[in-house]
Order: sequence, then C-alpha cells, then structure tokens
Amino acid sequence: MRQVTLREFRTRGLKALDPDGGRGVVVLCNRQGPAFFLVTVQPGDLEAQGRELLRAQAKASLRAWQLQAKVLGMDQMSDEDIEAEINASRKDRRAARVTGNLKDYPVEIRQGTNLFNAREFLERYRSRD
Repeated sequence: MRQVTLREFRTRGLKALDPDGGRGVVVLCNRQGPAFFLVTVQPGDLEAQGRELLRAQAKASLRAWQLQAKVLGMDQMSDEDIEAEINASRKDRRAARVTGNLKDYPVEIRQGTNLFNAREFLERYRSRD
C-alpha cells in the first residue's frame, strides 16, 4: 500500500498515485495522518463495489469494537448485567427528556453519536458493587 501526501497528489495528479499504472490501494495523507483510501475501480457494477467497500469498513469497525470490549472485559458480562446497563441508560435518557437539560443526557448523545463511551460505562458498571 502506497502513501501519498495530499500536496503531492494536488501537484502531480495521477502520476503521484502509482508509477505502475494506478493499480491497488493508495492512502492519501494530510498533516494529521492518513485521510483517504483511493481504490482502483473495476469495470462493472460500481454500486456493488461501493457496497462491498462499505461492508468491509463496517466489518473492520465491528472487529475493533469487539476487541475493545474484550480488552475492557465486557465480553464476560452476564445477560443480566447487560440488561441492567440497558435499563439504566434508558432511565437516564427518559430523565434527560423530562428535564430538557442537555447536561443530563448521556455523553454519547451530547456528542451526537450513538457509540457508547466505554470508560464511562465501566465506571458506572464497577461503581454498582
């Protein structure tokens, strides 16, 4: 996999991507690090190729979440503990809707994402004991 800076891509265009004809995967990088994947398009159904790329990204994301859960020990939670956490979250959300105060919403809602905050979750989970 070849890495090309956005500046180089802007100035050299397609020549910057790959001297061997533009096959494979190229990573475009900016000052913060890797920013974009450029993937060679195969002749045929572009919609199907796009879906496959999204599916691969989703699988990679799921594997990362599963690994994080395992590292944090959440893969050992019982069904009762999971249900209790879900119920506590629902209770927090209901209470926040009643008060209408943004600070009462769970962190993941205030930040505009549906991903859970693992550190906050573990602190609440461990504080029950």
